Amino acid sequence: MVVAGGRGERCAKPGALPKQLLLLAGEPVFIWSLRTICQHAEVAEVVLVVPGDLQQAFEENVQRHLQDYVDKVKFVSGGPIRQASVLAGLEFLAQQPGGPPKFVLVHDAARPFLDRGDLDKVIAGLKERRGCTLAQPLSDTLKQVENEVITGTIARQGLYSVQTPQAADFVSMVDAHRLLDKAGIETTDDAAVLERIGVPVAVIIGSSLNFKITTTEDLQLAQAIAANIKDNNKVRHYI
Repeated sequence: MVVAGGRGERCAKPGALPKQLLLLAGEPVFIWSLRTICQHAEVAEVVLVVPGDLQQAFEENVQRHLQDYVDKVKFVSGGPIRQASVLAGLEFLAQQPGGPPKFVLVHDAARPFLDRGDLDKVIAGLKERRGCTLAQPLSDTLKQVENEVITGTIARQGLYSVQTPQAADFVSMVDAHRLLDKAGIETTDDAAVLERIGVPVAVIIGSSLNFKITTTEDLQLAQAIAANIKDNNKVRHYI
């Protein structure tokens, strides 16, 4: 599942297109990781969760940029928050005529530079673990701040910045999301959802390029990376 239902207010200007539709080297942000996922032999189907009022724009871009994978991508309207969008995608999968998949991976569309090798590692991780996620160990020093003044230093040992895809067996993922939805509990990622029902989530070290575009500075960095990838004929490594 690729989650592209957000509006990205911290990145896009009011009234502008959401960040997932902004261009990186001539292609929308969401296309970059979607192509990597669609090309993987072990991915049977991809659910793209999008804002309902922009579904046509997403469909047209898939038809334009991923002609070979149009039949592999299914579209689902997202909810008001990420967690609701993921649940909408999971419920769609749960209702498939042939039954739901055995495993599900959830990726943020705003993380365009998903490496194929990292995707391989997540899929392999599901064969040994109930849940897993890509992550990066923190390298910056962390400070506690109150009223713009440092009040303490947090040891970074054992702290990680979590990425996506985040994955689990389908039953665990959908049960966890349904439970939190019913309880009205909101989290920011699927690993936290799984943690809530006691599913252990293994950490797999991913590439530092797998960052999430959140701010305009992130978008500028992503545009520079995308241009460099294409200029140096490295497109195949990522897309």
